[in-house]
Amino acid sequence: MGAESDWINMGGECAACDVYATFPKDSQGYCPKNICFASYHITYSTSCPAHAQPIGNPCTCDDPYVPDPTKTSCVLDQYSLSLQISPGQVEPSKSAKIIAKVIDTLTGQPKEGVTVGIKVDVDVTSGGHVHGESEAPRGKGTLIPATGTTLADGTVSFTFGAPEVSGKHSFTAQCDNPTCTNNPITAEIKVMVDGLSTIPGDPSLYVLIGGEEGKKHHDNHYLTDDAKSQLVVLAINYHFLYPNQPVLHLNDASLEWGGLFDFTGNWKPGHHEHKRGTVIDIRANEATGAVPFNNFDRFEKIALDAQINADIHCTSDKIDHQGRKAPDCIGLDGSQDSNRHYHIRLMGVAE
Repeated sequence: MGAESDWINMGGECAACDVYATFPKDSQGYCPKNICFASYHITYSTSCPAHAQPIGNPCTCDDPYVPDPTKTSCVLDQYSLSLQISPGQVEPSKSAKIIAKVIDTLTGQPKEGVTVGIKVDVDVTSGGHVHGESEAPRGKGTLIPATGTTLADGTVSFTFGAPEVSGKHSFTAQCDNPTCTNNPITAEIKVMVDGLSTIPGDPSLYVLIGGEEGKKHHDNHYLTDDAKSQLVVLAINYHFLYPNQPVLHLNDASLEWGGLFDFTGNWKPGHHEHKRGTVIDIRANEATGAVPFNNFDRFEKIALDAQINADIHCTSDKIDHQGRKAPDCIGLDGSQDSNRHYHIRLMGVAE
């Protein structure tokens, strides 16, 4: 059955008048179509290209072939797919728009009615999570819908819901019906908190700890510039008061791209906050370099004067004999929590 398309022009005479006719050709050099007189007749002699039949004037392409731009041959319609992500970077737990567009490569026009499928994947060690999937599978976020059909402008939209965990995500899309010549195509997006950088080393003011071999995260000291400035103020003032005691020992801040800090490596909330580069833990147990128990009051006063929030956190809630949480994490037997530390909100905000 012939496709609905223009006739193919073979570039020569589409009809030959018989020897009795001296019928003039038309402006394109053809014998006039369907004009006969009593003593005259016209016979058509047509040679069609591949994938075409002599139906119409003079050839029609077989379905699903269409005329090429010069209308001298029949070719399969060709479509090309592209992906655009807006924005190209998204914060954890936020969303981004992914737009797939299909164009007809022969005409350059958008193609309506093409089914496009898309899926999302994630680099399991990206975003500072070197542990990968050693403890549990990593979430990829959400992608709605999984398939869609292009509109009159050739586009179809998808919404990506970023997970709490930062990292590099990739999208793979393809035209399912009809197919596109560049199937499949991929595009990437970074799920991250912008503006974080590592805490510079300064052993005269502090020591960086954590991230040792065997830990789930090796790069754990990222803050915003404003938070780093606050940290330096706190460290300078503490060292000024206690010049002969160890400097502050800084443990986990944020990961390189921020987001959920799953210190156990299972992709679940572990650290309280530590998501946006404004929170850091400072050692405050009985280990080397910890803020001693006797310095707690003055340390908290230094923090308060700088509009920094300093709270003691422990591995577990220890209860005194009246049923209250012991804010210093010291048990009734006088033991101190080995994981006791100061949870420092450098900008005074829980995030």
